[in-house]
Amino acid sequence: MVRETEAGVLLEMPNGTVMFERRADGRRRVWLLKDDAYRERVEAAEVLGVIYTRFSSHSQSECTTEVQLRADLDYCAAHGIAVVEAYSDEGRTGRNDKRIEFHAMITGVCAGKVPGVPKRRKVTRVVVHKQDRFSRGEYDPSYYKYLLKKRGARVVSATEPRPDGAVGVLVEKNLEAAAAYFSLQQGERVSA
Repeated sequence: MVRETEAGVLLEMPNGTVMFERRADGRRRVWLLKDDAYRERVEAAEVLGVIYTRFSSHSQSECTTEVQLRADLDYCAAHGIAVVEAYSDEGRTGRNDKRIEFHAMITGVCAGKVPGVPKRRKVTRVVVHKQDRFSRGEYDPSYYKYLLKKRGARVVSATEPRPDGAVGVLVEKNLEAAAAYFSLQQGERVSA
């Protein structure tokens, strides 16, 4: 039996409309509506970015896709970033990289094939709500950030500002280490 898919507007903001589609398997896909206003924003912008959201379970109500998208879109508006696409993994852990939309985002940005990006332009920002939404793994954050950096894109957090220079590297690495630690600690509690 195939269920009907549900679709519609998830979030409407001045700098973008996020659409959604609930698939037959229960997962929800999100994307940006690419209307005339969208095309004008992208053409006029100096900086193009994508948004990536993730949450593991519905018990994390403070960090739902909608909460993350709203904060990320506000951040982009305040920093002059035109959002060209939104990717979201729901019900997926950040401990590993087994996330469909995460890989779609990494592949698209690295290959220069993100839907909605004009020719001769590229995505230079990946915006996440918090650094741990990108990854909570021990090695994954550094690896994937390296791949993105090689293509001219960097990961920025809407809620955890990172200073430039050496201090910024230290802050980012500490946030990554803390996320990996808490994730592993939580796993130890569950299995005990």
